[in-house]
Amino acid sequence: MTSSDTPDSRERRRSERLPLEFETMYSISGKTGGRGKIVNISREGTRIYLDTHREIPPGTVIGMDIQASMHEGIIPARLTVAWVEELKDSEEFRVVVGGRLSIPDQKHEELLLRNIVQASLTVLNI
Repeated sequence: MTSSDTPDSRERRRSERLPLEFETMYSISGKTGGRGKIVNISREGTRIYLDTHREIPPGTVIGMDIQASMHEGIIPARLTVAWVEELKDSEEFRVVVGGRLSIPDQKHEELLLRNIVQASLTVLNI
């Protein structure tokens, strides 16, 4: 298990991640997964808490349905896992993973970006 907050991992990122939270449902390798919580996100990457006991090696593809704002629905996404950490102090989630985020089409990518901007403005109280 590697640390998600090392200088090397931050230097490899193409864009800064924002400390925003989104609820998500996920599947691992096409098999039913469970519930997750995105805790930071950028256009190209994310960090997400998962409630799974399954081993998730780097390179695993996780399918996600990100809950956009209430009236905009679900954003389908895929996360290619770069790192995994076990959570020992959480009763709700078992692991945290980070990696490269991909959105299947421009419509959903624009929806995700709108939600990121909207959530950022809310956090900043603007």
